[in-house]
Amino acid sequence: MPQEGGDVQGLGLLVQRAGPQPEEAGPLSEAEAASLGYHVSRTGSRLTLRAGYSSPLSYTVKEKGVHLEVVSATILYPLHGILLAIDTTVACNRNASKMDGSDLLWSALHVAPPLVRGMFVDGGMRFGVESVPLREQDIAERGYQLRLNDGLLELRVPFGAQGGRVKSGVEGGKYGRFMSVDLFFMRQWVDQVWPLTQLRTFSLLRTPLVPQTPVITNNTVPSEGRFSVALGSFHPDVSLWKVMAGVGGDLLRWNQSTNGSGEDQGAVTRLPHPNGSHSYRLDVPFSHANVIQEYIGGGYKKYSLPLTFTFEISPRGEVFYHRTTVESTVQEFTGQ
Repeated sequence: MPQEGGDVQGLGLLVQRAGPQPEEAGPLSEAEAASLGYHVSRTGSRLTLRAGYSSPLSYTVKEKGVHLEVVSATILYPLHGILLAIDTTVACNRNASKMDGSDLLWSALHVAPPLVRGMFVDGGMRFGVESVPLREQDIAERGYQLRLNDGLLELRVPFGAQGGRVKSGVEGGKYGRFMSVDLFFMRQWVDQVWPLTQLRTFSLLRTPLVPQTPVITNNTVPSEGRFSVALGSFHPDVSLWKVMAGVGGDLLRWNQSTNGSGEDQGAVTRLPHPNGSHSYRLDVPFSHANVIQEYIGGGYKKYSLPLTFTFEISPRGEVFYHRTTVESTVQEFTGQ
């Protein structure tokens, strides 16, 4: 008998490829099958066929816009001096997730033709994230949606929902965020050939990078004689590296206190938030050397401050920039 958990000794493998020009490879010996990336192992009464993605004898079918990579094989299993022929088919959904509005959307076939033999009885489904199965109550609380739409099972996960991992990135010099979800999905049924078939999917779903423009809020009160600017909020993996004030590019210093309003030369303060994000506050007096002053008539003066922010994303060290100009108009008293 073959050793449990290891490759089965003395087996043969016939691999079939469907399509316009069907072909069959085999019978392959255990060594020949392994050289092509196919492995059969035994645990108790269970036989397991494993094959890597894009294996030489796999083929692809497309149904309702979903691409399935399929391996069809007959395992010739040695049992009490005879070879037992076991027909097997494995299929993997190769469709990537995508963004649909503000949701991550992943689609799978409700009925995968290579796996279903004739009429079938649906045995239900389960799914979870990060290897934790979710109850209907959990799904509703997290805002997930799982529905059947024209033969497709559609899973929607709101961007930033619990169970999704949000990270920052840079693409083409532009800042953005993406979300990934470590999905577990299981569906089972009974058909005319097999008493029970289970389709189990383990997939790391990921959205494309969603562009984000840093939010600048000008909270300046002109009568106070200084700019007060809020920047953010930002995900924890984003840090403000430096701030250059004015066209000449004077570096603003950091204020370690979260309460201070900055010194005469201006200051930058980091403000943490309870949800783990953070924002920044800039305080720069109108008297700063890089503030541009302009009389605009009618007894009013305009103060302008060009700013260049440099950000760094950890741990990869990606850098991006954001430039803006803040302005404030003050009525000048003439003494009349």
